[in-house]
Amino acid sequence: MTLNPYSLPNPKDHDRYFTDDITLLPVGIIWQSLQGQSIFLRTLFFVYFVVRKLFRQRMPASYGTHYPPTLTETTEEHLPDDARQALTAFDHQCQAAGMEHVGYFLPSWIGGKSGVVSISLDHQRMVWCTANWLEIRVGQYGNARVVFACHSETADGTELHTSVETAELWIPQMIPSNVQIDRIPRGSTVADIIEHHQTSVADRTDLVAFDNDSLIAHIQRRSLELIDFMVSKGFYVELTADEIDRLRRTSVGGASQRV
Repeated sequence: MTLNPYSLPNPKDHDRYFTDDITLLPVGIIWQSLQGQSIFLRTLFFVYFVVRKLFRQRMPASYGTHYPPTLTETTEEHLPDDARQALTAFDHQCQAAGMEHVGYFLPSWIGGKSGVVSISLDHQRMVWCTANWLEIRVGQYGNARVVFACHSETADGTELHTSVETAELWIPQMIPSNVQIDRIPRGSTVADIIEHHQTSVADRTDLVAFDNDSLIAHIQRRSLELIDFMVSKGFYVELTADEIDRLRRTSVGGASQRV
C-alpha cells in the first residue's frame, strides 16, 4: 500500500463533504470550459466567473462527496429503473468478455448528484471494469449517462486506466502523477475497451491481484486519495454545515446518499 502524501485531518465532530466549482479552476481553464457558447455569452460568463473567483465567491454547491468516500453495496432490484436499464447492457457485455460481476455500489453523494457503480473483475483478478451510471439534476432538469472504463494497479502504485475519448474538457492538472489514462477512439464498444486494456497489460508482471472485498477497499482508498489531491490543488473545497443541511434536504438519489 502506498502512502498518501495529501492526507487531510481526520473528521472529529461532524460529517465532512467536499465539492468542486468552476471558480476554483485556473482562469485559462474557465475560458476553455465555456467553449461552444457564442462569443458574447462566453465572454459574459467568463467575466462573471472570474470576478467571483477574484472575490472568492464560489457558486452555490449543487452536490457534495462524503469524506472519506464510501461505496455501499446494493442489489439489482433496489436500483432506480433508469440505472438498471442503462447498466444491464454493460453488465452483459462484461460477462460475454469473461468478466465476473462483483456487484452494484452506491457512492456517498448528497444533493443533485446520484449514481450507481457496477463493478466486474476478470478471472485473473488483475483487471476490473466499472460502469458508472451518473445523474445530475439542477432544479427540474436532469441528465444521466454511463461512463465505462477498465482499470489495473501496479505494485508500485501506478493506476492504469482505459476509456474512450470524450467531448469533455481535458484538464491535465487534475490528474495525479501516478495515474495513466489510455484513451481510445469514440465509438469503441465495451468489448473493444476490455480487449484494448487486457492487451496493453498482458505482458506486465507487476499487476496487483484483488478479491472482491479487497477490490472495493482499494477503490475507496483511491477515491479518498483523489479527493485529497484535488483539495491540495485547490480544485475541491469543503462544504459548510449549512450547505450540507441544504444538500441533504434536496438529495435526489434516495438510497445512494449517505447521511
